[in-house]
Amino acid sequence: MKIKTERKFSAAHKLPNYDGKCSRLHGHTWKVEVTIEGEPDVETGMLMDFIEIKNIIDGLDHQYLNDFIENPTVENIARYILNQLARCQPRSDFKIRVWETEDSFAEVDNRDKTASLGEIKENIGEIIGENYGRVTG
Repeated sequence: MKIKTERKFSAAHKLPNYDGKCSRLHGHTWKVEVTIEGEPDVETGMLMDFIEIKNIIDGLDHQYLNDFIENPTVENIARYILNQLARCQPRSDFKIRVWETEDSFAEVDNRDKTASLGEIKENIGEIIGENYGRVTG
């Protein structure tokens, strides 16, 4: 089963690691496309409640994105939304497309098995528990 929704939000940001006009404070109205694929919940019949998706995206509306995304490029905004959605529905596959302008977007999905070093350490810590990081011998 697959569901898809689109939503817009307006927010300000600046790109601290960029040498150009986008390093200064400015704003956009972003369009977000969310596609979710998986099996609907047996009890509710829903893959994910559209209200949950709306609430996550609306949480970005009229915000200063640098307050919670360190380097809020369109790529990192897409990753942020993906991570927020995956926390609500960890067993589903997500594809997030964030349009910064009418003709430019970034797309990310959780089928990509690459992970940051921080994510890898966090997952290993969960798997082996308190012994993580200890040297034994």
